[in-house]
Amino acid sequence: MDSDKNKLTFKDNIVSLLTAIAIGFGVCLVAGVITALYVAVMHTPTGFTGLYIFVFLTGVFSFALFFKRDKHSAILDRSLKVVLIFWLICSIWAGYVVFTVIYNETTSNTTAAKKLSSDQYLKQIGNYSKEYCTRTEFYPIDLNFVASIYYIQQNASKIQYFSGYLSDLNLIKNCLDISYANSEAEMSGANGLFFFSSPESGKNHFKILISPSYKKSDMILNSYLLAHEITHAEQFIHTDIYNRVNSECTTMTDEATCKWLIPKTHELLGIKDCIGNEAEAWQNQGFFLVTTPGDSLGKLVVYSNYYKYDPQVAQAENLFYFTGKVVNACIGNDKEACTRQNFRNFVSSIPAYQKQCGLTK
Repeated sequence: MDSDKNKLTFKDNIVSLLTAIAIGFGVCLVAGVITALYVAVMHTPTGFTGLYIFVFLTGVFSFALFFKRDKHSAILDRSLKVVLIFWLICSIWAGYVVFTVIYNETTSNTTAAKKLSSDQYLKQIGNYSKEYCTRTEFYPIDLNFVASIYYIQQNASKIQYFSGYLSDLNLIKNCLDISYANSEAEMSGANGLFFFSSPESGKNHFKILISPSYKKSDMILNSYLLAHEITHAEQFIHTDIYNRVNSECTTMTDEATCKWLIPKTHELLGIKDCIGNEAEAWQNQGFFLVTTPGDSLGKLVVYSNYYKYDPQVAQAENLFYFTGKVVNACIGNDKEACTRQNFRNFVSSIPAYQKQCGLTK
């Protein structure tokens, strides 16, 4: 009798199977939810989402049937064997899914954990310029140059039409290694030289050479000349940052971000060609003259009246009047674009820059 009583009918087998499915998928449900949460937090691909939903709904449905099953002890005993099989299969499946997700995170996308969002990377790029000068004091330069640096720094925010470079002077002033050349022959006809290549220029060192003819000049004329060369120092930093972003971008953030970030960085850093760099330096130099405080302008007028044959004063006077013409010519137009183009035309007309920038042989 007991054996007949414990014999499973077709209905009992169905209930047993549903019981196994219920408990088996219950285990899978827990594993699936845990894995889904992991995927959501770690931002892995969402291809498994549909599978997790299926496991969840199946688990709920199976558990509902489980609570309505026949409670014969024999059925439960026999069901337990099937349950163990389903539990094992589902546990292996759940373990495989979890392992696959973690493996993909740590191996296939090795750098993913290190990659930054676009906002994080932009913020990091913005901090790159701080790495170029970590010195805490000036190089042992002439005190006249120190005074000129402070004078430029004091007035940079007041000067119109600046590219913005000179307003960053505080970041690099301690790394400006400025000296007079030993002879005019060393200057190749220039009043000031900035070196765009190593070893003269690099982190914590920006070499600027000034014509020895400026030794007799005062702070105003030195400031006027340094406004040009310091602009080149900032251009060097910005170009180096752009090249760095261009080479490292895909290792720092995703490829889609790089497609718009690299051109945007080029625009934000104001990267220009050779003529454009010189035009910008002359523009800063010119507007330094016309918009510095009145006492400085008064000194320049005095210089022009009493030292007309001094080449440094003559050049400053010519640039002063040229800049004034540019200001008047660009009234009513796109001032920035108009100003840039006028100074670009000015630089392009100078034979030395034509040769320097490869426009002529």
